[in-house]
Amino acid sequence: MLLFENLKVFAQTIDENPEASINVFSHHNVVTIMKEQRIPVKQVEIMDMYGRLVWAGETPNIKTEIPLTVATGLYHVRILTHNNQQLTTKVIINH
Repeated sequence: MLLFENLKVFAQTIDENPEASINVFSHHNVVTIMKEQRIPVKQVEIMDMYGRLVWAGETPNIKTEIPLTVATGLYHVRILTHNNQQLTTKVIINH
């Protein structure tokens, strides 16, 4: 049996297309980003509650798992698409 604690899923559509979505969730210290293949993402940033950048990079795959070595807490995930649309959500990192 698989049990998820502190699992938060964020889904947002792109360009008002309900089939083009990005899902962001965390489990323990791993942030997972799942997106439709046709959504080109330019940049992903993960910041702590003070605005300090803890991770930045690209997510070229449909599913990207980002392991973080950070303190337990609430973090902002900002995703910038190639058409400069910005999506922001929060995830909880709990070891």
